[in-house]
Amino acid sequence: MMVSRTVFWVLAASSLLFVGCGSEAGDGPPGPGGSGASPGGGAGGADDSGYSIVADPGTCQRLCCSAADCEAGQHCQAIDASLGTLGTCAPGEPPEPPTGQPGEFPASCWTKNEAECNPLTNEPCPAGEACDIGGLGDSTVAPVVACFGGDNTQEPGEACDNSEGPFCQPGYRCVSD
Repeated sequence: MMVSRTVFWVLAASSLLFVGCGSEAGDGPPGPGGSGASPGGGAGGADDSGYSIVADPGTCQRLCCSAADCEAGQHCQAIDASLGTLGTCAPGEPPEPPTGQPGEFPASCWTKNEAECNPLTNEPCPAGEACDIGGLGDSTVAPVVACFGGDNTQEPGEACDNSEGPFCQPGYRCVSD
């Protein structure tokens, strides 16, 4: 399923706004007065309408599951070790000998939930889409590995932005500067 990164973040923000529309009282669905069953919610108001996507500029770096996916003199730096070994190739020798075959997507690479695609090979994403991670850094949505449509044109080392685009070509991820 293709998901636009912008749509992904707008939906995430919308779900956050929806959760925040109720009261702590738990006395029913949100209504004109702002009461509802949402735990921890507030009355909502003018602050809810000012949501905007925050820029996240960086450069495109190769995705990896282990040092076997990186060039000589590089190691695989996990994006978030609590989610598995999925990361980007970074300068420096690997702390351990490379394991696996290049492009292999072992279960240890992404442990959060079922990945919809292989971010190393981009399979089974259709042309024009890139298999990448979405939802990192947003506590209101679960991170996912999925096919994302959009401006996936930036090549290795080129400028990119994880939130607003342009986005990296398949097999790469935008790493913040």
